[in-house]
Amino acid sequence: LNTDSTEVVWNQGKLEAGSEVWFRSDSLLPGLLKFRSSTRDFRVSIRNAVDEEVSLYMDSQSQSLLVDRIFSGNTSFEPEFANKKYYVPMDRLPEGEFEFRLWLDRSSIEVFIGDAVISTSLLVFPNEAFNQLVLSNSALSEKGVIQDIQLIKAPGKAARGRVDATKASNKKTPH
Repeated sequence: LNTDSTEVVWNQGKLEAGSEVWFRSDSLLPGLLKFRSSTRDFRVSIRNAVDEEVSLYMDSQSQSLLVDRIFSGNTSFEPEFANKKYYVPMDRLPEGEFEFRLWLDRSSIEVFIGDAVISTSLLVFPNEAFNQLVLSNSALSEKGVIQDIQLIKAPGKAARGRVDATKASNKKTPH
């Protein structure tokens, strides 16, 4: 994204343990989701109106980022493309708070965690533009906070949307 022409379309201070927030818009593309986290238990899901979805789960027990693009859109061109979830090891991520950045474009998602100590790229081929984002904090401790949440969008389609915050049960997000 050219930072000279971007717009912050969602800015939320804090997401407590056991809570989730939804952002809905005409389109999230191209965009950047960024936040700081003291928890290693959360989920980011990107969805569209035809129920296609890409989910990323950070899990402290397995020390990994689980990437699920099984229902991400067109996967018929290659049987092995999205037929399983894959794990990104998080063992190099230093203790303490870290920054999470997710760059989203029409057919790619780039994730950078902790000053790019951990990174992954994935291709996706949705049949419609992604227009919903869900961020869930599944921390078991009230000390596990996600904060300084921003969704930044490049000019183009309208990104004005609606945010729905909910308090969820304090259970781990299933993978």
